[in-house]
Amino acid sequence: QDDLGAAHRYALQSLELAEAYWRSGASPASLPFLQTLYNYLTLSASHPEIFTLPPRLERLIQLADENLHHPRYTPPLNQANRIQLRLLQAWSDFQHGHLSESALRQLITEQLDAEQVWISQRPDRWVALQQLAAGLLQRLELLGKTPGTE
Repeated sequence: QDDLGAAHRYALQSLELAEAYWRSGASPASLPFLQTLYNYLTLSASHPEIFTLPPRLERLIQLADENLHHPRYTPPLNQANRIQLRLLQAWSDFQHGHLSESALRQLITEQLDAEQVWISQRPDRWVALQQLAAGLLQRLELLGKTPGTE
């Protein structure tokens, strides 16, 4: 429990640092910024009783999502990172009871079924996203009845 408390404090501090990183001119689409979000979302989904969803997190996720998309051309890595962020956010929302099982399943399906013209350019990321989605669905089956409402 003490280790989780320390991890929570560190994760919250990391969110503050990510925001400061962005405010100093760094891109919210950068790997350090995204990794901070991925880490917090993963921990919050694994330990929802300790890792709450602070308002700062939602703002930073929205900022990253907006910066990963470019109207004329979104690089393949950005597209993959955007999908990963959306999958982890949905899983965290589900674990916190803010998203139903059916909505989670639908979001996973939509994210992976959307036309992905970039797959041939980054098959490694596509495989990683498929593995993430399969892992989330498998975990969902292991949980049985879900924290979210139908």
